Amino acid sequence: YLAGMGMDAIARELNDQGVPPSQGKKWGHTGVAYILRNERYIGDSLWQKTYATESFPTQQVRNKGELPKYYAEETHPPILSKEIFEAAQRLAADRKPPAVDEPVTLSPFNGRIVCGQCGRSFRKRICRGQTYWLCRGHEESQEVCSVTQIPNSELCDAFLRLYYNLKHSGADILPQMLAELQTIRERKMLWSSDVIELNELISKLASENQMWADLKCQGLIDPDIFIARTNELAEQLRSAKQKKERLLMEAADDTLAQTEALVTALEAGPDNLDSFDAELFEELVEKIIVDSSEQIRFRLKNGLELCETIRRTVR
Repeated sequence: YLAGMGMDAIARELNDQGVPPSQGKKWGHTGVAYILRNERYIGDSLWQKTYATESFPTQQVRNKGELPKYYAEETHPPILSKEIFEAAQRLAADRKPPAVDEPVTLSPFNGRIVCGQCGRSFRKRICRGQTYWLCRGHEESQEVCSVTQIPNSELCDAFLRLYYNLKHSGADILPQMLAELQTIRERKMLWSSDVIELNELISKLASENQMWADLKCQGLIDPDIFIARTNELAEQLRSAKQKKERLLMEAADDTLAQTEALVTALEAGPDNLDSFDAELFEELVEKIIVDSSEQIRFRLKNGLELCETIRRTVR
């Protein structure tokens, strides 16, 4: 049934069926891909996918050949047959587009990189089979801009470090920002004339409802009249609360909604990214600002900017 579906469709199906995700609150493309490619489900283990740097503070980085990897079979009981696992890998390989030079419009970095020095955009440049990003100002003249070209691979690695830090070391940054934005919104709404009016109406309806309940307990009201009036009050109360909720929702600015989306994307993502994930990048990052040949800033979708170092800049 799922074999004919893409990873996004599988994620939607799992969410619709209420299947608990492996991490976070909802299934996403990245979470489905992580499970479908994970050898641990067939009882095997690939060791040293990541390693700790020797510099302090240490960081867990993806092993791209700096250290050997070790594949061990039958390290633990499987929950999936190797035949099914291998069939899934073949299906994924068949659906993968052929390896060709990627058009500029397909790169997730295209149109998202700007120079912090001259304000110009970056363009993609391929030299000897390697992809780089070059500031148009620097391309015109080094006197205009001193920022040199940056390898595509370094931008990918910088994003992996950003993701790891957000997922682990900086796990409280976005939730804290979200809580502060929600507090600001609530304070603004506290003095809204529309909300004040609705609060007064809700209080009045609740008091009247309590009065009718007291009259019934004392036997001073006909049961039919009591039921009719309390039903009417309940409907008015429900309507007032709905109007108040709509006002609160409308008052939520883009930053709050975007921060909530970032938190959801991070919760749904894996603990570690073994390779650059273009879809996750586009969910999280609005723009890359290149301050120098050694440092960039990732501007997240909600406007928060976080710095990362470029480790191997080609000059």
